[in-house]
Amino acid sequence: MNRDLTMQESYPQEFPALGVVSAWFGAGVIGVTAVVRALSTAPDRSLAAPLVDGMRFILVAFILASLLYLTVRASDGLATAVLPLFINLSTLIIVSFVPFASLWQEFRLQLHWPEYTQVAQLVENGELQPDVAGFAQLPWRYRHLSADGGAIMIDKQGGVTRIFFFTRRVSSWNFAGYMYRADANPPESGEFGGRWRQVVQKRPFWFYCVSY
Repeated sequence: MNRDLTMQESYPQEFPALGVVSAWFGAGVIGVTAVVRALSTAPDRSLAAPLVDGMRFILVAFILASLLYLTVRASDGLATAVLPLFINLSTLIIVSFVPFASLWQEFRLQLHWPEYTQVAQLVENGELQPDVAGFAQLPWRYRHLSADGGAIMIDKQGGVTRIFFFTRRVSSWNFAGYMYRADANPPESGEFGGRWRQVVQKRPFWFYCVSY
């Protein structure tokens, strides 16, 4: 009897199966949520939104199951019994409060920041000119900066240079991206045909804008 008790105390308690499943599912929920929010600047048009909603519904079910597991298995060891609940609650907090879209916007701008400023300087110097429709095709080495086939919009009315780099373009009024304004003022409604639903200053003279 004492020998069996000694052997049980010599080995750590097994990680609960519900905790393992919760960890894998949580990683999937966080990954899918991060990708959907990073790529979808207009939530009402996201085709993956039902998938995210469905996964969050399953997450709530996991939380309820974890509460039941904690109630049943607490007497076997509280530290182990509470692990599934801790994992699932942590997942819920991450997908609810981490600003994945803002983090992606900042990462993308920071990653290519020298190139964005180089293009702005080309426009300011007159080396890159718009066509009659206000568009300019970026040189090949800069085409990854704009999602619309490497095209940007340029406007120099009122002595102020404005440049728009697309991260998404669905139509003439449904688009998103980074805007450079030489006067450092936030974009006004109607500039580049935009109906601005979101404007976030990222750097002096630079704004992340969403129109839909």
